[in-house]
Amino acid sequence: MNSADAEPPTLINDTSALPGGYMVIISVEAIRERTETRWWAKKDLVWDFAQRQFEKTFPRTDAIRKLNDVEFLIVQASEEGAGAQFKAIDFLKTVLTFFLGVSTLSQLNLSIVRSIKDGVIEADPLTQDEIQAVTCAALGVPSPAEGASRTHPPSQFLLKVKLDRAYEILVSIDPIWNVYKQAVASYNLRPLVFENTKAGLLPIDFEAMSLKDVLAVDLAILKNAAAVIRDGQAEGHAFALYVPIHFRCLRSPSCRSEMARLLPAFSDIRRFLVFSIVGVPDGAPKGVLADAISALRPHGLAVLMQPSAMNEEVKRWRGLGLSGVTYDFIGEAQTGAEVLNRTKAFGAFCNGVATALIGHAISTRPMLLAAWGAGFT
Repeated sequence: MNSADAEPPTLINDTSALPGGYMVIISVEAIRERTETRWWAKKDLVWDFAQRQFEKTFPRTDAIRKLNDVEFLIVQASEEGAGAQFKAIDFLKTVLTFFLGVSTLSQLNLSIVRSIKDGVIEADPLTQDEIQAVTCAALGVPSPAEGASRTHPPSQFLLKVKLDRAYEILVSIDPIWNVYKQAVASYNLRPLVFENTKAGLLPIDFEAMSLKDVLAVDLAILKNAAAVIRDGQAEGHAFALYVPIHFRCLRSPSCRSEMARLLPAFSDIRRFLVFSIVGVPDGAPKGVLADAISALRPHGLAVLMQPSAMNEEVKRWRGLGLSGVTYDFIGEAQTGAEVLNRTKAFGAFCNGVATALIGHAISTRPMLLAAWGAGFT
């Protein structure tokens, strides 16, 4: 991010505590430009959010350092090359979207560190074309056709839900690739929830929220997903969205009744709604699982279910009529024999459970190949 005739060189005062790994500099300059005179009050909140979000999404082997008010250094011991670039891009999009409501390609400002000598960082900026190509390179799939004036659907959206507590929900919209066709088949919604506290916005797990609040968040995401689908159709783009619905809500008769009142409003886009039941605990009664699936099946294209871990629990799901099983690899190490062997075993456990096996947040080619070999579709 240093230029011989423009910006001064990027400096880091202390490199002794830095772990080894692939280094990327991200810039939140877009937030500073948008907030203008309010930046002085916002900058500490941006850095605090970035730190908390980094701890939530990156392994402990990785690190983030503040170089100045707008530049943060990400060091990844867990990833390298395109996989590390992909994670850094996705992380920057999350930070920008949280503060700006949306992130655009022109706002994504990243550089790959070539060297650090005497505290001076030499780095090469990623071009917009390179940023667009990184995700495809990380997954080992062809780049999308060039020339599209706009990406459909948008990459993220931000919701604010006020209940007993005030929450902000950042929803990422991630592409799902068909391994055999090597094309984007649909999109997955990935929500991150933050509670507005006196100490600022703090990340919170769904498990720590009341049933009433979880239901409200699920319904807010569903309504906004429907709006995204309809907006795309209005502009000539048809796509399916994977909408997460928490098992806690589906096992509650009162929550199921509230959903039943809302779901018929989406009958016009039924063929584009894929329900993904998440937060399913090990040992959940099979009859309760069947009721949860039945509550959603008439209102969407398909019903999927996501286990809490890659274990034999999924064998109990045979005969439930699931369209697919999903697994979220976010936070998992995606290299090494142990995780690759677990993925292979998990694929075997899923035989006969459903026709589709979907992996989310696969960011390295070894992990993609392992998932493909394990039967992920």
